[in-house]
Formats: sequence, C-alpha cells, structure tokens
Amino acid sequence: MSEHIVEKFGGTSMARPEEVASRIEEHPGDEQQLIVVSAPGKYPDRNITEKTTDLLYGYSENLNGGKRTEAIEYRDKIISIYNTVYDCLGESDRRIMEDDVAKMLEPSSERDVVYYAHIGEVLSAQYLSRLIGAVCLDSAIVFADNGRVDRIKTFKSVQQQMADITDNVIIPGFFGYDGFGRTHLLGRGGSDRTGALYAAALDCDYINWTDVDGISSADPEKVDNTQVIPELTREEVREGAHGGSGVLVGDALADLGGSGVPTIVKNTFNPSAPGTLVLRSRKVDSNSPPIVALSGRNDFCEISIRDMGMANEHGYVAKLLNKLNKLNLSLELMPAAQDSISMLIAVNKPKKETEKKSVQEQAIDEFVDFARGKCLSKESTVEDPTEKGVVYAVGERLRDPKIRSAAGIRLIGDIVCAGFDVEDVVSNRLSPSIAFLVQPDAVDPIIQAIHMREIAHSTKLTGS
Repeated sequence: MSEHIVEKFGGTSMARPEEVASRIEEHPGDEQQLIVVSAPGKYPDRNITEKTTDLLYGYSENLNGGKRTEAIEYRDKIISIYNTVYDCLGESDRRIMEDDVAKMLEPSSERDVVYYAHIGEVLSAQYLSRLIGAVCLDSAIVFADNGRVDRIKTFKSVQQQMADITDNVIIPGFFGYDGFGRTHLLGRGGSDRTGALYAAALDCDYINWTDVDGISSADPEKVDNTQVIPELTREEVREGAHGGSGVLVGDALADLGGSGVPTIVKNTFNPSAPGTLVLRSRKVDSNSPPIVALSGRNDFCEISIRDMGMANEHGYVAKLLNKLNKLNLSLELMPAAQDSISMLIAVNKPKKETEKKSVQEQAIDEFVDFARGKCLSKESTVEDPTEKGVVYAVGERLRDPKIRSAAGIRLIGDIVCAGFDVEDVVSNRLSPSIAFLVQPDAVDPIIQAIHMREIAHSTKLTGS
C-alpha cells in the first residue's frame, strides 16, 4: 500500500458533501487521504440548477460590465448554493462561512475573472474541512511564466507541502500560482488535473470519484446498452475511450507523465460498483475485443489547402503550425498528401447570443487570411473553413496491423450500411484508435450503429 492516496470529488459529488464524507470515512485508515475538491455542480433535487463556477463567471462578467444589480443577484445565488449544500453544518459554522463567502466576493479593481472563478473550489475545500474535520491547504501547483504547469517545481512543491503532515488533507482543485503569486486556472477538468499532479508527485494511487459507475463504451445518454469498461490504458482514454462525456479529462492522464500511478474512476453514489481502472498499459490477447469504446465530436472546423509541390518546400507546414500556435489554436487531426493538407481544429461556439463568433472562430479567420495572403505560394488554394464531425473507434488491439486493417474496413462498411459517408480516415499505427471524418449531424447515429454491431452484440473483429 502507498503512504498516501489521492481522491478527487467532482462537482456533482460536491453538491452532496454528506456522500463525500461517507466515502472518506469508509476508506481504510492505513493511508493518508488527500482529497481534491471541485466547486459544487447542479443538484436538481434541491433546486440547484446551475454550476457554481458558471455563476462565478457570471458574477465577474457583470461586475466588470458595471452591472452591479445583476452581479449581486449572482452573488446571492452563490451564497444560497453553499447554504443549501452545507445545511448539515452547525449554525455557527454556517455563519462563519457565509461571512467568508461575502468577503471573497467583495468587488475590487484588483480582482479579475481568474480570481473569482477559482473561489468555488476554495470554498468547497473550506466548507468540507469544517464538515469532516480535515486539514485544509492551498494548492501547491506551480505555473511557469508561460502560463503552463511547471511539473518539476510542482512535484517539489507538493512533496514539501506534505512532508510533515499526517492528517487527512483537503486541497482545492482547478488552479495554482506562478512565481509572482498570481492565480492561474487549469482549465476544463482542472480538478482532475490537480488530483493527477498530486498523485504523480507523491507516487500514489488516484481515485477519481464521479457520478457514474465508470468509463462506458459510449456516451450512455446517447447510446443504448453501453457497458462499463473494467480496464483501459491512458492512451485509450485520451484517444477517445472516455464514455463520450469526458468522465476523466485526458489532460489529467498526461499530467501523470511516465509515472506508474494507477487511476480508478468510481461512482460516489454507488461505491460498490467496480469502476474503471486506468493504467499505463494493459494485457490483451486474441480473446480481447479490438474495439472497446466509441466517441465523437461534431465541433471541428476543417481548413483544407492545396498547393502543388508543398511536400518539397522546406518549412511549409512549419509556417502554418507556428501561426496556429501564435493564435492559440490546437491542431487535433491533420490528414495530408503530397500536394494537399487538411487541418482540423475543435472550435467553441459563442457563449452569448449577441456574439457572432467565438474567440476561436475569429482566430481561425485570421489563420485563413494568413494562409491565403502571406504564407503560401500564389498557386495555392485555401478552401473556406467547413464544419466536420469525427468518430473515434478505440481499442488497444488496434495497434496490431492485421486487426487495424480489418477493423478499418469493417467500420467503414458499418458506416456506409447505416446510410452515411466517410469523408476521410485518420489512422496512426502507433495509436490505439481510428478516426473517421464525417458530417457533424452524422456523428451520433454513426456511433449508435457501430456500437450496436461491434460492442453491444459482442461482434468480434479478427485479422483474417
């Protein structure tokens, strides 16, 4: 057994802290528990219909926009959530915490959106520490000057933080600090990442508590007869075996780096369910199913470029990639040929109805203008960006060339038989996945059709 164990509780779990307290209490007493917490999520049974972090963003936005009345409404909703969620606390504790919430949410010109956004996790940690009597510490995650996590400094910071502490500890997820003491956010799945960084730094097991029984073979909200997968590799999860809804954010698995730390996804509200174990590697044989999971996205933007001789032009692609980096656009897939290349970028749509284009969409427009005007030859053509969907089929056995070939042919047949077209196939022999480019509205029905044929009915692909 390791000396420590890291347990992360997500937003749905933190909306019901009594359940979290029960899971902590049930844990064997021979390991020190480091409990990483998220801000409370939705809890419809108690009339909590909005996520705390979303309300904090709304509060900050209204403050910055000079809408004090609207900001106060957001503040009151946030205070109400914590009062509702932690009504199990004694009256004295609730009064103290309510005063702390009000102080943290005081308007100040020195407080930006990042400050207000991270308060949800801070309050969760402080409230839960009062409920269970654990030590509440600040995040020890260290950011470099470029705004990215400094893994080496973070590991040293975590190890120093925990060196002389023997009690159970609660850590707020989602954020850290740079060398100047400025707060930085870890982004989507930030609490998952916090837990992973702590587990890797301490070389201990990592339990990711959520509101489902484990990682499913597809998104159970969209696909019938999904199955919880007992065991996956980190690469399988990152390549798309994530239950369709991002139960465990792939960046958290990257944060584990080369460590051997095992991660298990468990259900806070059904702790007896085995869950899904995520490992660096797993054993497969001829009896193992080649495809264990399916997922998809319909939010891709495809930028296609044709230019005769591009493959012979030194630094051609490098110019494009450098511009994407400057615009903070992440390249997801890049099918290429001798004289053409397509770049697929996942795009967030505008959050407000008043916004015509999101920041990412504006950056894509700038990238296209750059490609047309400054980067490429006069003979090149850059097509207007088009929306695309991608379906991922994932399984460790897809690394086997025979299995991969048979699977690719079989899956294309499944898609065509379901009445849809495959626009392209992206396949890397080092990856446990195959990606199929399709029209955005075809993603869900294609996944449903493939899942029924290849997983729900236990049809096995072979190399023959």
